[in-house]
Amino acid sequence: MLSLFNTKYLCLLILFEIFIIPLLTATPEFGFEEKKVVVFLFLNSLVVAYWAILLYFKKLSVEWTRIKIIAVLFLGVLLITSLLGVSLWQSIIGSPPYFQGLITYAYLVLFGVVVSTLKIDTKKLIIVLNISALLVSFIALKDFVLHFIYNFQVWLYSDRVVSTFGQPNFYAGFLLIVLAINLFFIKEVKKAEKICLVLSCLVLYLGIFVSFSKSVILIALLFSISQLLYIVFHSYKTIILLFLVFIIFFSPLILLQNGGNKNLLGELPESRIYIYGSLVFAFYQKPILGYGLDTIDIFYKQLFNPESNEFRVFDIGDLKIDVPKSIRDLSVKSSHNYLLDIAIFSGIGGVGLWIYLIYMVIKKAQDKWLIAGLLAYLAFVMVHNQSIVHLILFWLMVGLVDQPQKKTDY
Repeated sequence: MLSLFNTKYLCLLILFEIFIIPLLTATPEFGFEEKKVVVFLFLNSLVVAYWAILLYFKKLSVEWTRIKIIAVLFLGVLLITSLLGVSLWQSIIGSPPYFQGLITYAYLVLFGVVVSTLKIDTKKLIIVLNISALLVSFIALKDFVLHFIYNFQVWLYSDRVVSTFGQPNFYAGFLLIVLAINLFFIKEVKKAEKICLVLSCLVLYLGIFVSFSKSVILIALLFSISQLLYIVFHSYKTIILLFLVFIIFFSPLILLQNGGNKNLLGELPESRIYIYGSLVFAFYQKPILGYGLDTIDIFYKQLFNPESNEFRVFDIGDLKIDVPKSIRDLSVKSSHNYLLDIAIFSGIGGVGLWIYLIYMVIKKAQDKWLIAGLLAYLAFVMVHNQSIVHLILFWLMVGLVDQPQKKTDY
């Protein structure tokens, strides 16, 4: 009986979870994220139940590190601010199509804690990530060729291929994280494995390119340049420098690109400079407790004066800001900036804990490929909303950083 409950099988289940969820295709009947979220909740329920049995039989133990404590406190703040927010039910379940509510976040934190109690074989993990990412990339390339060369009908989003995700930016972000991991894992393997990783990187680059996600393409190029600098100068700091350069110089360029002139503003219904502006002022209205998890779509339209196109919060004295009607009428689910999202969801308490968690994880991380993966994730979510897949990868990496230094379980 006890032989059935072994850490090896738990590691296998986690690897299967990481492999299969990115490959679950979007369907019009079931949405482009619901399937991934439901399967994640189901598989993670099995993982947590199996893990609890191993804890009961003392095959595993939990060491309450600072990272775990911060993660649990972060979840606690999300819970409190959601209880006091604008819609408790939506905060618990999450807003469609993403369903990133309290239930999902509780499972994500639990997932990270479970991973942190194991020692998953690094090479097996890299292989699983690469096979999954390569399949996603091949599907994107296949759809691109079928549609743009042979004029076949495939599922598109704004005339861009989506692979197994509902949006091109989503699958490109997944490929980006795996690509960043590969680029900094290459030095740790033998020659034959190096060749395999290089070929994998080339396929991932192609997959990212056909997504036509300009920001992800740029981030991928920056990581490649960073790796070249690392090879030349052997400087660990180049990874951190890459992220700082991106945050300082690239994020404002997105704002300028989407809000640089009147004609552009009038033609683009989703000009982010207005969305960012409205949500920043929403945060200023409730900076302590926020609005609760995943509730942006509920209060967004309340920011505008219903009788004009002005921001309600800007309607002070002579201060009047005109915005296109299309901006006011948008159904906004996310700010496309995760830090701003957390600020809106949970106030300064949630933001502070999340930033501290990132700091502690990067400080504790010893493997350059893990740091590269984390920074690729952070760079991506600063300019895009995210899939459940990206959140799974983030909490996976948090758990890996917080793992005990002991013999590999699998």
